[in-house]
Amino acid sequence: MHYEFHLQVVNCFLSQYIISGCLHRNFHLVPCCCNKKLLTDILRDEWGFAGFVVSDCGGVRDIYTAHHYASSREEAVALAIDAGMDLNCGDQYEAYLLPAVQDGLVAEATVDRALFRVYSARFRLGDFDPPEMVQYTSIPMSVVDSPQHRELARQACRESIVLLKNDRNVLPLSKNKIKSIAVIGPNANVCQTGDYSGIYSKAVTPLEGLQNKFTKSKISFEKGCDITVSLPPIPSDELIPSHAKKGQHGLHGEYFASTSIAGKPAFIRIDKTIDFDWDRGSPDAKLPVDSFAVRWTGKFVPKVSGDYYLGANFDDEIRIFIDGKPFITKWNNRNRNTAVKALTVKAGKSYDLRIEYTEHWYKAKMQLFGAPVNPDQFKAAGHSGGFDKGCEQSQCQHHPRTRQWQRFGR
Repeated sequence: MHYEFHLQVVNCFLSQYIISGCLHRNFHLVPCCCNKKLLTDILRDEWGFAGFVVSDCGGVRDIYTAHHYASSREEAVALAIDAGMDLNCGDQYEAYLLPAVQDGLVAEATVDRALFRVYSARFRLGDFDPPEMVQYTSIPMSVVDSPQHRELARQACRESIVLLKNDRNVLPLSKNKIKSIAVIGPNANVCQTGDYSGIYSKAVTPLEGLQNKFTKSKISFEKGCDITVSLPPIPSDELIPSHAKKGQHGLHGEYFASTSIAGKPAFIRIDKTIDFDWDRGSPDAKLPVDSFAVRWTGKFVPKVSGDYYLGANFDDEIRIFIDGKPFITKWNNRNRNTAVKALTVKAGKSYDLRIEYTEHWYKAKMQLFGAPVNPDQFKAAGHSGGFDKGCEQSQCQHHPRTRQWQRFGR
């Protein structure tokens, strides 16, 4: 099925390109970025592709950290370049390719082959020629986002849509028959784009599209509820660190210079609140910008009794334990994520709290938040009492653009 359908579609496009890419996923149980059947046997030997292959960003890293297909990062880059993955979007080739060669995992001739493919494409594109000799430098900015190109993009959108079901032939909607349309939902007046989408100059939301199309119809819009629960950071005076001195508040933080939360930490400090957005940096010069971990321990002492939301906004991985039991475990490498759960608390009671946070790659963020349950927050969306006990909300926002999706479940 993969070969007869998906790959043949790709083949239709590749004949005119000098660059191809490999994905994060696997093909026949082998990660795509080290899959020789895909990158050499099919792409080059069967299809005659003569350009170079670049990984999806983080694709080589995932061979080791996500797929667990390689026993080390050096083995992961060796498998990738041997399979025909010539250029790495990320830092794995930069950091681990030379050690892989030195350890005998990769032949220098294999590295030369990748260099030849990449630089051949760059010469063909005119990267090393004076601008006046390169045809692409004469393309004026006036063609960018031109009406002709916008119409082509619109047509591509139309032709990419597959209608799977059309009960009672409701579609297409008739401008002459429909008198009233109700548009409901928090994304109805938002233009959502896919992963790695460019920044657009103009956008039409679903609501605006209907308003533009059905000028004679009555169109009513109701946002409903927010997509995510907006909660404040848990205040310092509700947190007591492990080994606390009298009157001390916050959590005891152990910072590790690797993704392993074990052994001696690089440093220890008391964090009054867990409300950090390190972006592409790290908490301290003692830690690398990627591949570090933090363990926070202490007690959570709420000021109110009843149902309480507790959760985190994080990037990449968290584990939250309450009274020694797992409360939230989420892993969403390289993507910002939000996880919230409800629990019943008693004012003034101490709850043992342990948070384990791991940063793998790219951006780093960790914010611990919480607040008493507010049922009114969900009434607009038809909920009568907020989240049920144990209900969890998770929201992911893919880097680096704007695609997001939500999952609500028990």
